[in-house]
Amino acid sequence: MNSDMSDGFRVGSGVDPANLKLILSLIGSGVILLVFAALVLQLFNAYSDGKLTSSEAIWGGIKLLALLGVIFVAVF
Repeated sequence: MNSDMSDGFRVGSGVDPANLKLILSLIGSGVILLVFAALVLQLFNAYSDGKLTSSEAIWGGIKLLALLGVIFVAVF
């Protein structure tokens, strides 16, 4: 975004575009981390109940970490 567009957005909305981008990225990251934590909890509960073996739980955790990394690369 060039400086004219940034100034126009700032005058029209009263918000700095860089601050808006930062806030939206932080909110998105928080939601992503909450979903990730819920999925890890589901994996742990399935392992605790004996529905998963340890190798399946580890492989599931690796897949979740890879997915989290891809999502964070896409967001940032």
